[in-house]
Amino acid sequence: MDHFSDEQIMTMCSFDKAIPIMADVLQSPGKYACLRKGIMNFGDGDVLGTMAAAEKDGPFGVIKSVYLVRQPGQNLPSHQGQVLLINRNAQGVVACFSAHTLTALRTAAGSAAATQMLSLENAEHHLIIGCGFQAYLHALAVSKIRPIRKLTLVNRTFSKLERLKEKLQELNVEIQLLSLEDFQQNPVKADIISVTTSSTEPVLGVEHVFPGTHINSIGACTREHQELSPALIAEAGVFVDNPKVAEYDAGNILKARDAGFTFDVLQFDYENPIPLRTSDITVYNATGAASQDLALCMYMYQNAQKLVRNAG
Repeated sequence: MDHFSDEQIMTMCSFDKAIPIMADVLQSPGKYACLRKGIMNFGDGDVLGTMAAAEKDGPFGVIKSVYLVRQPGQNLPSHQGQVLLINRNAQGVVACFSAHTLTALRTAAGSAAATQMLSLENAEHHLIIGCGFQAYLHALAVSKIRPIRKLTLVNRTFSKLERLKEKLQELNVEIQLLSLEDFQQNPVKADIISVTTSSTEPVLGVEHVFPGTHINSIGACTREHQELSPALIAEAGVFVDNPKVAEYDAGNILKARDAGFTFDVLQFDYENPIPLRTSDITVYNATGAASQDLALCMYMYQNAQKLVRNAG
């Protein structure tokens, strides 16, 4: 069995490779079967989770087991665990991947793929709420597909933003820092907003968003979590990574429906895109579908096998 560490995953699958793979997954949910997440809450913010997905017309599948650390103040990876790649033709597990980096990579690449399909092509201003690892990766990934000239970083704790700003100097763009309270009181117009929190209540409402904005929400990936207000969800064109998984785990959508709002969840289709006006607001509610893990695992495993064959 092959083992892929955090370092190997980042080396073998850059954003330039991962974003097109995620775009294909977003547009082809019917290619994969995904089980509903199994979640055990410990009551202190930490979560034990299991996920699984498989190709419908192929031999590969994944089983993912993760321990999600959500307690503030702990300097630990948010996703600790492993992803096992199964090849039914080989009748067993053929590879094991670190869940931390794999999850981080596919989440940011998925948002970038959605942003490429839903945001304005000339989008230059990216606003990010949250200051963790996903905030950093979203800044890098979105800069791969849009000509970003300005980043606005927003967080409840202002002091943490300075560290993120320092890490993002490599992008050579203007960087503005705002506390969440200041942003909510005086909203800033941005072309793209990425919300990368673990919030259980809305941090972004319709009153904070201007026409033409695309929003990525990655923290509302369980029924308990919510980043966007019900009114904002009802106002926007809403897309998800996997419609079946979203029925159970898209927190923003489920809470908006619980609040009495009715709306359709839209489907990605690159060849026949839904015509969007420059005044439209779009939302990508990521649920963390295991089909995304599967697609990246297959890519890395098959590439590694090619390298072995070529070396022989």
